[in-house]
Amino acid sequence: MTSLDKLTEIPYVTQDHVDSFKNAGYDSLEDLTGLTENDLDYIDGVGSSKLNQIYQLLDREDIQRAEKDENYQKFRSLLEELFQFESADLDFGIYRIMNARRDRIENFLNEELEEKVKEELEEFKNIEQGDVQQELEEAKEDIQENFPQWADENGRVDEDEIPEDAKGIAQEHKERYLNAKKELEKAEIGEETEAAIYQDLYRFFQRYYKDGDFIPQRRAANQEKYAIPYNGEEVKLHWANKDQYFVKTGENFKDYKFDKDSYEIEFKLHDAHV
Repeated sequence: MTSLDKLTEIPYVTQDHVDSFKNAGYDSLEDLTGLTENDLDYIDGVGSSKLNQIYQLLDREDIQRAEKDENYQKFRSLLEELFQFESADLDFGIYRIMNARRDRIENFLNEELEEKVKEELEEFKNIEQGDVQQELEEAKEDIQENFPQWADENGRVDEDEIPEDAKGIAQEHKERYLNAKKELEKAEIGEETEAAIYQDLYRFFQRYYKDGDFIPQRRAANQEKYAIPYNGEEVKLHWANKDQYFVKTGENFKDYKFDKDSYEIEFKLHDAHV
């Protein structure tokens, strides 16, 4: 993997900017393949104007876009770590819970995960293509009705018959048809989109898991991206991990001591059961 420090070769990109990329969940230049202007909104201090320069750097480093299977395996490995697969020989606390559901988890990772992503992609594609397909059909009907000379004997639009120098209303019908056809082609979802989804899933889960623990890691964005529930209160208390609940193992519970008036109070953990 290529170090993100290479980004400092781009004019006006400093080590602080590199750290912002790392804080946003990017670990290497390879993670930047498929980066969008919207993604850069989450990188503190880096504007969308840097996108082309980043792509130029990737080209110079001969870094190609990751394949779907590569991103899928990367995401799967992270989930295996999240589900404590490397601790299958332990039989206490949270490990016992994970072991009890290990077969179900493995089946999800091996069989269901990829299939569910494909189902969602197919549903999205059908929605996107449905509207565009309707627009294309209407454009075809308009041509068949108003410019029958552009259609063949079966009523299909023959693009070779559409004049390049069409003017006025003819130009409008031509542009409507060609634009609808182009949009339909864009609605096709290929492996690049699938690879990007696995990459985004990886980055999302990575933001809430680090070194064996579930924690919300701080993120800064160039634009305001989050809203909190507010109902007109004068003071509203909110915190980063509000409404997040998880189970910790006994070894993570430490003794707790505090002073109250002239007393020193101490709680010691002797035993824990899950």
